[in-house]
Amino acid sequence: MSEIILNNKEFKLLSNYSNHKIGYGLDGNNWKSVCHFYHYHKFGISKKSLKIKQEIFSAYTPQEAEIIGTKKYQYPKNIFQRIFLKNRFVEIVDNWDTIKYGLLKKAILAKVIQYVDVRNCLMSTNNSLLVFHSNNTFWGINDNGIGQNNLGLIFTEIRNSFLKEGRYQELAFAPNPIWKKYPQYDQSGFKQGFQEYDYMQFYYWYEGLSELGKKEYQKLNPQPDNWSFY
Repeated sequence: MSEIILNNKEFKLLSNYSNHKIGYGLDGNNWKSVCHFYHYHKFGISKKSLKIKQEIFSAYTPQEAEIIGTKKYQYPKNIFQRIFLKNRFVEIVDNWDTIKYGLLKKAILAKVIQYVDVRNCLMSTNNSLLVFHSNNTFWGINDNGIGQNNLGLIFTEIRNSFLKEGRYQELAFAPNPIWKKYPQYDQSGFKQGFQEYDYMQFYYWYEGLSELGKKEYQKLNPQPDNWSFY
């Protein structure tokens, strides 16, 4: 089996640092990137935690969101820093090690679903072994060949789920049409600005489908009589 290094520049669309906004199925919010979603969920519901979460949510870039989530506030292991800087830091949620894999997979899946260029990039890897090089041995594999490569596993699981769909693999995990997500609005309501971001995300996702994919999606999701989306 051939091996593909996810860090290589030809796969930069798959990077968690790419500026792909994500929204579908993610806590009712629209996130600036995978990084924003992931680091936001490290913190709990205390007053200080909520302040940090807002900083992460509003961070200008994915890199800035990561810095806030990993370096600026996260509770240090060093005992002296804990004592002398205790008012600055906040504990991450107790079950972080248990939930972090599922959270990252959820965010990456949303990104792959919403963006045809990302989806095509992932599907171009075919059946290759996907490897992420990193000193973080939970998410990747280091220079000594040590690591769990969980980021590579996430992309592999998503890719394989799409491949199982066969002919209509581009419709794997397809989002619900906007009229099912917001049945309280008709099409004129969206044109007036209601839930405009979600409407445009759905529009761009649909336009990214092949003609065959569009026809199949229309069969699966007929539009209401008062809609003219298709």
